[in-house]
Amino acid sequence: MKTIIRNAVLCLVALAFTAACSTEEIGKNKPDNNPTEQQLTTFQTGEAPISRTTMTHTLNGPGKFFWTTGDNIFVDNGGIFVSSNTSSITNNTTNATFYFTGNQLTAPSYTVTYTGKGSTKGDEITIAAAQSQTNPNDFSHLGTSGDCGTATATRNAAGVYMFQIEHKVAYLCLLPRTQNALIRNFKVQSITVTAENDIAGTYSLSLAGLSSSPISNGSKSITLTTNNFALDASTSLPTNAAYIVIAPQVAPTALNITYKLHDAVTNFTGTITKHIPAQAYDVNKIYDLTANLNPKDYTEEVKPYMWDAKKWYYDGKTPPYTSADAPQSQATDPDRWYNPDESGTPTTHAQFSCKEIPSNIEWAWYLTGDPCWDAEEIWSANGKLEKGVFRFKRWSTLVSEYGASKSIYNYPSSAFVPYQQQGGANGIVAGATKTASMPAIPSPASFANYFMVPGPMKVEPAGSFKGYWSSTSENATYAEHVFYMGWVIGVGSSYYLGASRNEPHRAIKFE
Repeated sequence: MKTIIRNAVLCLVALAFTAACSTEEIGKNKPDNNPTEQQLTTFQTGEAPISRTTMTHTLNGPGKFFWTTGDNIFVDNGGIFVSSNTSSITNNTTNATFYFTGNQLTAPSYTVTYTGKGSTKGDEITIAAAQSQTNPNDFSHLGTSGDCGTATATRNAAGVYMFQIEHKVAYLCLLPRTQNALIRNFKVQSITVTAENDIAGTYSLSLAGLSSSPISNGSKSITLTTNNFALDASTSLPTNAAYIVIAPQVAPTALNITYKLHDAVTNFTGTITKHIPAQAYDVNKIYDLTANLNPKDYTEEVKPYMWDAKKWYYDGKTPPYTSADAPQSQATDPDRWYNPDESGTPTTHAQFSCKEIPSNIEWAWYLTGDPCWDAEEIWSANGKLEKGVFRFKRWSTLVSEYGASKSIYNYPSSAFVPYQQQGGANGIVAGATKTASMPAIPSPASFANYFMVPGPMKVEPAGSFKGYWSSTSENATYAEHVFYMGWVIGVGSSYYLGASRNEPHRAIKFE
């Protein structure tokens, strides 16, 4: 994935917003022809505001914000927040005048807050965990999703209070695309952003900005529902720009961004998750985040083998495969037949197709390291879409976190480990089961420590495919048994089992 958050771009965005702030001045004169207005206190903005309840945006450029009908502001009058009664707004406008009844506001200056469209509190804002956008490149949900700002209003000689709003939230502009023919006709149904820290909830608001954490309903994820946005082959604001309001992040936070895709013709629905490394998200800035939604192809990885066969199960055969296409015997199909070596003590190590895949001991470590089962992640094989992947911790991570060793398996005291060594030897008891809950996606902070492998296909080739081989078989006592990892789909459990060498399973290299 390419993430477009260049420092120079962000500086330009910040400068643009700052310039807008500096020019956001109130009108020169208070209206004096309307007797009703003579009884009102006037707060007025100028020609180029920076923060309102809707926005237009250009890629890598600044946003242009507008006031919209129904907007209101609050004034802090000695700890009591007073809402404006009326305004001059009749449509989207770059400047506005707000009116307060009576003559209660007489101080030289006041703190002004904007707390979102339809808000009833001047010192609290809610960044919604569920946001919605009807049309691409349309940020009209800005005001209802959590936009807010503060200002100091100062009374001029005409008795009009001048102020310029400063944004106190951050914004994401999400821009998915794809050149993959298999999903070119898919639509984007929703986008979920998950962070390490809270990015939504109810926050207190002061002139300094949002409280450091939510005062209630904190959430580390925000889901934006989209109205079936299209996927272009290149980045396109008009086609698929999706906007999300988030709480600013002073401390860098990593993000997982999950795109939910749907094809109405085939009724296929699945997700593709992208990862954004940790960074800060400053107030009053728009972050353009592009994503190439290209399902990973596993055509080679899903090919089944007899254990350690030189060639895959249906090598040289033409689909659709039948039982007659399977290897029949070592004599008739020597290259597709399993490795019969039983000389190892206590185990035999593979020499051919299973040579570089995890051993039984390595498998125990991989399964100890909190694997994840994501039933919705899209991938492809043989020109068709599939979904459902396992994510395992990388070997380097297992070494770092658990002290993993390729020669012996010792239980990490802090880990959930259901596996047992066989009589002190370096084998693992067949049939041991990992029943701990398996999350779908690793946390944003740990996401980069995982790799992905394909789960079961919708239609497996003929045979009893169940999982992934290991590179080690049992000794002569259990001559036909080889360690492998299988699964029980639907309950989120993974199994560490023994299998016969003549069964067809995958031989996948791990990371």
